Amino acid sequence: MPEAKEAMAPAMVLLDHLSGLIKSWGIDYGQYRLIVATKFKLAARDNVGVGLALNTTSKKPSGHPVRNSFLINLLFGVFMIILTILPMPEIMTYTMYFSTLFVMTFLTMLTSYSGLMLDPRDRELYITRGVQPRTLNAARLTVVAVYLFLNVLALGVPALIGIFLRLGVFATVGTFISLLIMTEFAFMLALFVYLLVLRFFDGERLKNILNFVQIALIIGIYGGSQILPRLSGNWMQVLGKGAAHTPWYTLLSIPSWFGGLPMLLRGHFEVIPVALTVLSIVVPVALTLVYARNAGNFEQYLAKLDQASSRKRKDSWYFRISRRLLIKSSEEATYYDFGWHMLQEEREYKLRVYPSIGYALIIPIVMGASFFNSGGGHLLQQITNFGPYALIALLMALPGAIYNLAFSSQPAAMSLFLRVPMLHHGYMLRAILKAMFVRIFLPLIVVWTVVMLVLGGWNALLACVGMAVLIYAATLVMGRILGDNALPFAREFNPNKQNGGGAVGSVMITLPIIIIVIVAGGLLHTWLLGAAFLVIGLIIFFSINSGFKDSIHFDLSKIDADEH
Repeated sequence: MPEAKEAMAPAMVLLDHLSGLIKSWGIDYGQYRLIVATKFKLAARDNVGVGLALNTTSKKPSGHPVRNSFLINLLFGVFMIILTILPMPEIMTYTMYFSTLFVMTFLTMLTSYSGLMLDPRDRELYITRGVQPRTLNAARLTVVAVYLFLNVLALGVPALIGIFLRLGVFATVGTFISLLIMTEFAFMLALFVYLLVLRFFDGERLKNILNFVQIALIIGIYGGSQILPRLSGNWMQVLGKGAAHTPWYTLLSIPSWFGGLPMLLRGHFEVIPVALTVLSIVVPVALTLVYARNAGNFEQYLAKLDQASSRKRKDSWYFRISRRLLIKSSEEATYYDFGWHMLQEEREYKLRVYPSIGYALIIPIVMGASFFNSGGGHLLQQITNFGPYALIALLMALPGAIYNLAFSSQPAAMSLFLRVPMLHHGYMLRAILKAMFVRIFLPLIVVWTVVMLVLGGWNALLACVGMAVLIYAATLVMGRILGDNALPFAREFNPNKQNGGGAVGSVMITLPIIIIVIVAGGLLHTWLLGAAFLVIGLIIFFSINSGFKDSIHFDLSKIDADEH
């Protein structure tokens, strides 16, 4: 294949120049290059790496997916200049800048590249043809690394203009170097965590643990970077005293680490900037070395994701109770069972949806950061006031969760309904929406409600219940909007076929609602408001619930039965 016609030809040319170094790592370069070139071609065909689709309604894949992705991320990067020119202490500027970049980078890996990083399907194809696990793993990660590097450059480089104008050339150089280190750290952290989970878990537990780890990492790292600086009174005054007075607990905030090097280059040789710099270099290097020694094992562990347990799976008490409480007819109960077990098995669905839940839960942290300006008991009181209403942010994740119900790894199985007629299409849609809400959203809601009950008492409990009912009602409403004609699980997970315009539009519609509810709830903090939201949710639920029976008709001709 001529280089000019290769997908990502510049990257392939660079790899050719580095072939000697790659061979020194024990990698068969001929096999490695062929696999990388193939994966680039497949990724370009499927628009993998296009972090945000430029045209969500076009049925034709873009001819320049990488360029489009770069331009869209560049636009967001321009907006990030605002973060670097705001009048705030230097360490806080770096923390905000790297926190935002880290979360966006991590989310990009989890949502756009998880299919490449955790895809066991091609392993047997290559291994049986003599490809060593280390070579295959290096090829897999090279493709992800190239896309990730381009996205991070687009997101992070424009903001360097603001840093240059405010802090000078040395800070700009240091920030750029830290940007590269942060990218490598985010990449290695994801791989290291995946390696641990793949090593110690298997079966269904493995798939579920992967999803919860994704959420925990995103919330923990970004939440810590926002909350920790606010634990000692007025953080703006504390950090405003300069690098010499930067509090020790910034060492616990991972995004703050990457502000150490630019501070050093500006002449701040105090203990905290030095410690931050050491952490930002030593930890990524250590993670890289540990992963490099186990890269071959990573490929072997991936096979677990394709393993099916021979044990007969028993229905959990949680499933049985939820079905008894939510389902009234035997026909709908059958569809509820079907939807529950499909969601249990669909690994690709989980990889797409769970990260978006983590992103949704970050929204209240970002919003609350502007209110939480003092520490101690007052900070705890603010969290207690805003916390119950923060559940409404899950509305951000609902559209994507509902939209992806249309897809499956085995869509041809749904052709069964071409021969076995459904009495009421609406019962299937409603039952699967209920199963999705109970499996994915309700456990998080219950845990958060218990925490808020302990912190805020009965007022917090009433507010959380109101939010839960409102989210449940919104699930049925959005399900009617996004899933009216699409038979669930009837299309293959393929980016070229997806049209997410409706889901994106629903997110944009819900965002103002989320902001209003959280701000109003946190500032007013009265049981009357919680009761009002509960009543509103009940009214919406009873208005929409009965309309499913005869008003939904699936287009069965869209089943992807011809591809399997």
